[in-house]
Amino acid sequence: MNVENKVDFDSPDFEVFLSALSKVESNNVAIAQGDYVNGKPTAFGVLQLHDIYIRDVNERYNLFYDHVDAFVVGRARTIVRLYLQWYCHAYEQHTKKPCTYEIAARMHNGGPNGWQKEQTLPYWAKVKRILEAAV
Repeated sequence: MNVENKVDFDSPDFEVFLSALSKVESNNVAIAQGDYVNGKPTAFGVLQLHDIYIRDVNERYNLFYDHVDAFVVGRARTIVRLYLQWYCHAYEQHTKKPCTYEIAARMHNGGPNGWQKEQTLPYWAKVKRILEAAV
């Protein structure tokens, strides 16, 4: 897959991309918990979803996911797909540029404006390395 391509949410490449995110986030462990604050986990499941990420999807799509859904791989992948569809569209409207896999990975890691944050570059490098090895 070409990581410079525009994200196609309906393509097999997007499934490969989600698998790469899962590998980076949790080493593909569906029951993973992380980002502890005061001894309590704040990121859940194979894609390490935070409550705010899930709430964002719920508000934008009028859905009812909660953090327990992050432990179900198919649901977690759906939440990420919806989140990235929304924010990739917003990115494209704002920048007039296609939302690439780099932009999407950095949004997943750093929020809707993660593509602008320098601290998301090392995350993207990890995802990119996995994607390039998958070819």
